[in-house]
Amino acid sequence: MTPILRHYRSLGGPVNQYLAIAWDEIERMKDSRVDYVSNLFPLVERRMTRAACVALIQDAGLPVPPKSSCYFCPFGSVDRWRWLHEHHPELYAKAMALEEHSKHFPAQRLTDQAFRERTDLSLRALGEVFRTGRKLPTPPAVEQQPCGAECMT
Repeated sequence: MTPILRHYRSLGGPVNQYLAIAWDEIERMKDSRVDYVSNLFPLVERRMTRAACVALIQDAGLPVPPKSSCYFCPFGSVDRWRWLHEHHPELYAKAMALEEHSKHFPAQRLTDQAFRERTDLSLRALGEVFRTGRKLPTPPAVEQQPCGAECMT
């Protein structure tokens, strides 16, 4: 059982989990795997596309978050990790701690998707690259996939 499901279970009742999947991404919708969690899709219910969401956010004068905007998302690109390191060092540090305290570390790193197993850079090592300006190994060219909420966030 994942940590989030353990937490939901500890609440002692049914949980509504709101997922921000847009109308033009409905193929990403999934039912919850457990009977005490209901996945709800308010953007789909309102038939809001990603473009409509971006316009709404911009009209409110707020910054538009990237598609996969969880600070610990393992689907983040190198540019996304660099941005987080430079603009939100406290969140980068939290992501580093999550990676390093994972029962799978160091066999799995949060950078694995960005480098597709062509390097063994952890977030700590990647942060050092960012700080020193050293050259990064060239990650393979892959199409960035949008967040599929695989982590249940």
